[in-house]
Amino acid sequence: MADDQKEIGRMRLNVMDSLVFQTSEYRGNQYIDIRKYVESQNYTGFTKQGIRFKAALFDEFLENLKKVADKLGIETGEEEGERKGEEEGETAGESNPNA
Repeated sequence: MADDQKEIGRMRLNVMDSLVFQTSEYRGNQYIDIRKYVESQNYTGFTKQGIRFKAALFDEFLENLKKVADKLGIETGEEEGERKGEEEGETAGESNPNA
């Protein structure tokens, strides 16, 4: 399918399995591909397990991942960064006269 696939990163699931994050372009459309990759004695390569969707849907995908994190009580780095800014006295309403 992809004319131009670029691997962005991998996440190890266990000794044999990883998730591979890729971007690709096909017929002028950009896609995000998250696919399971297996390394075993019998087979090494991508499996059918995974998803591919248009990059234009990424914001909606990310919002749903945030909902999953909230449901599971997982704090994301974004929340940590927001708290750090608040601790340093940065708020949306403040202006920095030295900026």
